[in-house]
Amino acid sequence: MLVGRVSAAGGTFCTLYDAPGSTPAKATIGVGSFVVPPVYVGPNTTAGDHVVIMPMTSIGHDVRIGDYCTICPSSTIGGNVDIESAAFIGAGSTIINGKAGKPLVIGASATIAVGAVVTKSVLPGATVMGNPARPLRELAANLRSGRCEK
Repeated sequence: MLVGRVSAAGGTFCTLYDAPGSTPAKATIGVGSFVVPPVYVGPNTTAGDHVVIMPMTSIGHDVRIGDYCTICPSSTIGGNVDIESAAFIGAGSTIINGKAGKPLVIGASATIAVGAVVTKSVLPGATVMGNPARPLRELAANLRSGRCEK
């Protein structure tokens, strides 16, 4: 992995966001992360190391974003969501319905397609799309059988 090679060679990473001290109270952004304004980040939110958060994104309260995640432009992430490491959140997607004590979980290395509306947890490595978001294999099977709904 590139990060490991840079670190082994003595390289360091900084955190890039609009201005030091501009993150809301109780929000943390990890080393090597890149936040492109304008972005809203709610309280009690944590972004891990080497995370990319692109512009026009809204991240609610009590959100945990793991290392190496990418959140594309115009995404909305509601409160009480855990995004595990290396997840990819496509442009214009919406992730909602997390509850206090039972967050909605986007599994490690999961892919959320452009414009998807996620209302349930996503398994690690899964690709989901649509409104409501469903696994890609399920959508393909429905199309083959002529059923476009449920």
